[in-house]
Formats: sequence, structure tokens, C-alpha cells
Amino acid sequence: EFSFHEKDLRYRHYKVHEKKTSNAAIIFLMDISGSMTKQKKFLARSFFFLLYHFIRSRYDQVDIVFLAHDTEAYEVNEEQFFTRGNSGGTMVSSGLSLVQEIIGKRFHPSAWNIYIFQCSDGDNFSMDTSKTLEIMNNLKVISQLVGYCEIAPESDPHSSWFDDSKLSIVYKPLIDKKFRMSSMASKKDVWPAFSKFFGGK
Repeated sequence: EFSFHEKDLRYRHYKVHEKKTSNAAIIFLMDISGSMTKQKKFLARSFFFLLYHFIRSRYDQVDIVFLAHDTEAYEVNEEQFFTRGNSGGTMVSSGLSLVQEIIGKRFHPSAWNIYIFQCSDGDNFSMDTSKTLEIMNNLKVISQLVGYCEIAPESDPHSSWFDDSKLSIVYKPLIDKKFRMSSMASKKDVWPAFSKFFGGK
């Protein structure tokens, strides 16, 4: 649990341009591949918790979508999102493709403020890099904010397996006011990672 109050979430430096609508769609995308350990999923859950409460406090209507992926992507409910087991390899574009599909069907960008948040340990197959980058760039264009948080505990023995296709490297060219990145290695990093998205830093 984290000790914070509603006032902590009212950042004065929040600069993301908002449409004149009271609707917000929040899409959470989490990697559940075999390398996402219990510790990493705990950090992701804590991070998503803060994000949800912050955005919910700003809008009259908030729709939240939970997506999980390994080599394939799945829409799940909240309980499944936070308890689903780990399996298989990683194909990030599968998750991003499902995000794109859901926005197209349910959340027209002219009527919704769209927020997309992705948590992963950064691993992805190199053959999926170009497709991942292309889709993420398209998502950035239609969103108010896209946030990517890389979870890389210092004790993780697999942290260097996919260095060439690490998402924090792949996504670097996308960074601007609408695309922000942060990272977490332990529980103490959750609040700073959140603040990097919404604290104007």
C-alpha cells in the first residue's frame, strides 16, 4: 500500500492538452510473458493503481480497459489483469494492435481523451521491433498521453537478454510531451515513476 492523498495527485504542471469532453478512456497494457516475475507484476499493479486514481479524479466518465499480452494479446477484467499467470514469449506488437483495434471500435479520438499506459520488463523479439515502433507512433498521435514504464529489478538475471530490442531503447525517438517513459526497479520507484508522467518533470 502507498500513503498518498487526493491532493497529491493534483499536479500544477500537468500540461497534456485535453479535449473539451468529460470522457476519458484509460487503456492499461501489461506484459505477462514468462520473464514477468511476481515482483515485476506487483510493481506494475502499484503503478497502474496510481494512474487510474489520478485520471479518474479529472473526468466525469472514465472507461478503463485491461489488456495483457505474451505473444498474443487478451482483453481481461480487472481481477484477471492483476492475477493472471505468466506464460510464453513476448510479442509487443500484438498488445499494441489490440489497443488500436479497441480504440477504433469504442473510443473515437474526437469524443474521448485517450490515455495509454504500458508496463513491461522491456523484452521483445527483435523481429517485432519495427512493427512495435510503427503502431506505438500511431497510438501517440491519437492519444492525450502515452506512458511506458520499464520494470527492471536489479536482481533480475534476464535483464540483458534482449538489449538490442529493449523497449526503452526502441521507444526513445518517440519521447515528447505526449509520450513519456519511466522505469522502476523496486517499490520505492513507483511514486517517482508516476511523477515523471504527470509532474511536469
